Amino acid sequence: MAGLANVTVTGPDLKPYYTTITISDDSLPPTITVNSAVYPGAGWYYDDPGAVIDVDFSNGGSGSNLWFAQYRDGLTGAWTDIFNGTALDSHTSNWAVDWHSIGDGARTIYIRCFDKARNLALDTITFRKDYHPPEIHFNVSELGWFRADPGISIDVQFINNWAGESLNGATYTINNGVPIDVFTGQY
Repeated sequence: MAGLANVTVTGPDLKPYYTTITISDDSLPPTITVNSAVYPGAGWYYDDPGAVIDVDFSNGGSGSNLWFAQYRDGLTGAWTDIFNGTALDSHTSNWAVDWHSIGDGARTIYIRCFDKARNLALDTITFRKDYHPPEIHFNVSELGWFRADPGISIDVQFINNWAGESLNGATYTINNGVPIDVFTGQY
């Protein structure tokens, strides 16, 4: 039986006295509503976007109030509070992940919510972060001075060692002239 119930306690030696207590029954988990499953909807975050996560929590309109909600980065990250110790029927404010504790790449963020009856709801979102820029390596020790075209190439490597967005292209200019493509497209 869900909801409130009255329990009357009597005994042969308690007559005509008895005690009635009210107990609550809530066997339904809270509701997690993921309004957007991927953050950002297109592209990647290069800087901390702040409170953009639009995931709502509810007790379903009945039963015990929400107790706390948490998230973590991947299966082994530490749980971090979204809200805690409140007595709310719902929580609909956007919230943020801790930018510095979330790794680069397309990260799975695990979300859990408990109500006061200790019922549990679970869900996930994807958070795409690319905080580390690509590296550019010049593989020459010295180019020197030339009176004419030396006919050599400059050996340059573009490296994306992180799990973020792929390299999308590179350009160079001569004396601040028109950019010239080194490559375009994703690498």
